[in-house]
Amino acid sequence: MAGPWLAWAMCLLVVLLALAGLALSLSAPAAAHDLWSIVNQALGAAFAIAFGVVGALIFGSQPRNVIGRLLIVIGLSLGLGTVLPAAVSGTVTSAADPSPQLLLVSWFVSWSWWLLMGPLLLILLLFPAGRLLSRRWRWVAGLLAVCFGAFLFVATFSAHIGTPDGASHLRNPLGFLPEAALPIFLAPFQALLLAAVFTCTAAIFVRYRRAAAVEREQIKWFLYACAVFLLAFAGALFVDHAQVNAYTAVFDLALLGLPLSIGVAILRYRLWDIDVIIRRTLVYAVLTALLAVAYFGSVVVLQNFIGALTGQRQTALVTVFSTLMIAALFVPLRRRVQSIIDRRFYRRKYDAARTLAAFGSALRDETNLDQLTTRLTAVVDEALQPDSVTLWLWPAADGQVDQPSRP
Repeated sequence: MAGPWLAWAMCLLVVLLALAGLALSLSAPAAAHDLWSIVNQALGAAFAIAFGVVGALIFGSQPRNVIGRLLIVIGLSLGLGTVLPAAVSGTVTSAADPSPQLLLVSWFVSWSWWLLMGPLLLILLLFPAGRLLSRRWRWVAGLLAVCFGAFLFVATFSAHIGTPDGASHLRNPLGFLPEAALPIFLAPFQALLLAAVFTCTAAIFVRYRRAAAVEREQIKWFLYACAVFLLAFAGALFVDHAQVNAYTAVFDLALLGLPLSIGVAILRYRLWDIDVIIRRTLVYAVLTALLAVAYFGSVVVLQNFIGALTGQRQTALVTVFSTLMIAALFVPLRRRVQSIIDRRFYRRKYDAARTLAAFGSALRDETNLDQLTTRLTAVVDEALQPDSVTLWLWPAADGQVDQPSRP
């Protein structure tokens, strides 16, 4: 009984920290209170709360699964990372003689990102059962511990510590590592961290290859959320300064998918829906790209053509025609794209659907019961591929029961 109570107590703490951090950020005198700022701060609080709630659900229902604890750690670190900098935002910064509160918060913020990175890498390594693939993978967990210890050592004993707002540096009373010595520690740390990221990522794919049907669906949920996150992360390359706030909101929403996908996968709520989600994502992503290319291509071509004939470079007729063309292409193009994706990625389901459709057409014309029985069992065997097929017929009018067909 201690598991559920402890889980929800930690979840409550995460919620309180997230809401307190949001309130402090919005009440700060120097804070920007535009719409995008409020939205991004609210999403940051929701991100921490999502990790805490999902972690509590997993920890409460599966106490032996360490992934629940890792999610709660992430939620706590995000909550503290919001509350503590906001609490000392009005503290006067003095590089020569910083206050103990400011120094402690600055030290925590300097390495607290590892409380997000480390548990996420461990989740990659342990997902979904909370156990290693085998004992031979224990060295990866040891590598993560070494990375964390090395980074914490440098953050604790550096000569200077950056303030939470990044505006200045504070003198560290415990620091003895000069600035010139930091690259000596930083290069091996980066190499070890890169090796840990690569190995933990490889572990989830190795587990997927060895997994049974249910575990594969669980891993699909997590990998789908990771793919969305990576796409959002890569989108930073195409964002200019004017779109930073909108991009931050999209990025936060992508991050929010990580705890939600983990909760769906481990708690097995609508687990098998992931195949439908992946299929529709592929279909509409390809469809959107094709329609966008067709739309802008038609606009450019028609504008140049009409411009050559009339001398007018801009006309509303081109936009109207391109829009109507896209509307006409949407349904047939969607069917074509879906058919291609089904044949390429969902071949078994595509063949089964075709088999059942063909049987439905033949069923309307078939009158011979023996031939219909044989065809029905053949269709079931081809579409579902069971170990055996048995067909029991409804009793006839005279009370006799027809013999079952066993192909």
